[in-house]
Amino acid sequence: MTALRAFREAYMTAGMEGFEGDRAFSAIYDFEGSEGRGTRYDVLWAYYQGNAYRELHKWARKMKADYGLYTYIRDIYNPANRICNFHQTHIWGGHLDVEAGDGSEIPTSLPIADVDETLRTAISQLWKWSRWGVKKDIVTLYGSVFGDVFIRVVDMPDRKLVYLDRVHPAWIVDIRKNELEEITYYEMAYTRLDPVRNDGSGVLYTEKAELIEDTGVLYSTFRNNQPYEWNGEDFEWVVDYPFIPMVHVKHNDVGLDWGWSEMFPKLSTFRELDDQASKLGDQIRKMVDSPWMFTGIKPGRSGGTITIEGLGGENSPTSSEISREETPILYAHDPQARAYPLVSELDIEAALMNVQEIGTEIEKSYPELRTSMKTGSSSGDVSGRALLLARQEAEDKVYARRVNYDTMLIRAQRMAIAIAGEARYDGFTGFGYADWDGDKTDHKLRTDRHVFKPHPSESLDQARQLWTNASLAERAGVSLEIYLKDMQWAPDRIKEIINSEFYKMYLEGLAAQVESLQGPSTDDLGEGDSRGDISGRAAPSGGQDFDVKTNKSREG
Repeated sequence: MTALRAFREAYMTAGMEGFEGDRAFSAIYDFEGSEGRGTRYDVLWAYYQGNAYRELHKWARKMKADYGLYTYIRDIYNPANRICNFHQTHIWGGHLDVEAGDGSEIPTSLPIADVDETLRTAISQLWKWSRWGVKKDIVTLYGSVFGDVFIRVVDMPDRKLVYLDRVHPAWIVDIRKNELEEITYYEMAYTRLDPVRNDGSGVLYTEKAELIEDTGVLYSTFRNNQPYEWNGEDFEWVVDYPFIPMVHVKHNDVGLDWGWSEMFPKLSTFRELDDQASKLGDQIRKMVDSPWMFTGIKPGRSGGTITIEGLGGENSPTSSEISREETPILYAHDPQARAYPLVSELDIEAALMNVQEIGTEIEKSYPELRTSMKTGSSSGDVSGRALLLARQEAEDKVYARRVNYDTMLIRAQRMAIAIAGEARYDGFTGFGYADWDGDKTDHKLRTDRHVFKPHPSESLDQARQLWTNASLAERAGVSLEIYLKDMQWAPDRIKEIINSEFYKMYLEGLAAQVESLQGPSTDDLGEGDSRGDISGRAAPSGGQDFDVKTNKSREG
């Protein structure tokens, strides 16, 4: 894979599927073809790093020209890093319980729902072999930045283990899938150390895999596009897998064969904001170091321009940066010597407001940028209500993104368990190829796991609100059991509370209060009882009875 990539605007524009004609096909190919994706991944990674406009990238100058950007544009705002880091740390972020627990006792980023201990033990062993606590965050980072990431099951028969590994999407040259999104063919290529020359130089490694019905997976490997036996035995071989042990995770699935980066829909707005902010910054620089016109004197030896001293040497700026530091001086013959600052006027406040408005518009599209508890948006501090709304919107995005990641991780784990079980590796007894898509390896990740770690004060507020509403529900005639069911509490937890001694004492006390308000029953009252009525109070004279709720007499 060459690092010298050309830039084409078509590589950054997703074509629409379902339309006939060469133009539609070309648009799809530009976006989804190997060259287009490779360039796009380079650009997206540069945005994530914060150096997308630097000419250390071979495509940077043409990108700036194609989009009509300011020559000295810099990554001044560019929220790509914040956006992608948010999704990296919230999709699967947090501590991983390598024992594959369900999260009820030990908090974990990937809680495995109810499964038997045999399967839980197999998942745990797979995670330990894979160092999945680290790799899971690389998978979500690649996915959020590039829009695509692959998880590959690697079998090591000589060491009797399998593990999950992430695959950079730029390595995938070509791929084919069936209607279930299962990979049936791939071509992968990347640079490796040359085993022939053995001098530390790099060489292009290519691997192809094709699923052949009733046979297995046919693998073939190449060195600089020529067949080569990288395994030391043969360049081509068959493994009796009933599947190709690799899955494709689309970060944001928009119906195309390849996914969308989290930053992809708003890249044009990022560029506009950086463009205007860079121009504003340089205009302020010009006003501080404005050019001057001197009249009545002759130019100096500098040829009409005085530059900052100290330039030159190994660490000197580039020529383009030097031009930003120059102080131009113009000369005119005039019998009276005068000096005039030459700088165009600019309403700094108005320009700054325009830049801030663009930043605010970006934050409207990315609620995850507004979820910080410590800092506000570019337009000011976030109010409590605005913060809650932003967090809710950000949570909804994370839940939507998790679906693809969870689904494909489970598929990869089922493949790995089947391979390890078929090979009789320790910890995988009882599994095999026949189980990879059956009930025996089926498992789920709990969907109720938090996106944001609850703050202690928030937990107290939520608990207070929960029980306040429970009290109101009981007053309205709704039992606590029904209320907790409506709140989607687990049946075991509800049963635990309903059967607790404290709750039973509460019900007894409540019954006693009701009985005291109602008084003794009519069966307990004899004829001529001095108490007169069932309320236990003497009935007032004068045709009135007594209201036990208000303690006042009322007309009969």
